[in-house]
Amino acid sequence: FLKLNGIFYWHTAYLNGMRLGANEGYFFPSEYEITGMLQKDNELLVEVDCPDEDDKGKKRQITGVFHHWDCIDPETNPGGMWLPVEIMSTGPARLVDPFFYTAYIKGDRTSARIMGRVSVDTEKQADLTLKISFVPRTFEGAPVVFTRQIKKPAGVLTYHYNFDLPD
Repeated sequence: FLKLNGIFYWHTAYLNGMRLGANEGYFFPSEYEITGMLQKDNELLVEVDCPDEDDKGKKRQITGVFHHWDCIDPETNPGGMWLPVEIMSTGPARLVDPFFYTAYIKGDRTSARIMGRVSVDTEKQADLTLKISFVPRTFEGAPVVFTRQIKKPAGVLTYHYNFDLPD
């Protein structure tokens, strides 16, 4: 996968003359599958555009202070690559966008409920073990590991989960 970690603002990406895709966003990362596309010598072309919008009251782009703030020269154009470009190699399964969206102390105050989601991408059907580990970084304690066996069809599938984290 080719990952553009942060392009400001519009982009279209090409690898070896093949269009990978396009994206719009305020440093929003984009990933493109490039399996089978790499050659001995490769050319990556990324077209980037960040046009100025003259009527600041009717802006279409979400550019924050970069296009409308008294502390930046109004002639400044923030368009470009702001974060690194990576090529990521994966095995037969790939985690996409893991996210913990809720954590709260349960009523008995001896555990916390952790809720989240993760998308798993596989090229073909697979029997997988999804393993999530919580490891203390700022205090002493043993890691807590949750596992779930999943029968996953081909493609991307999102799993939602709830775990009770003790102590």
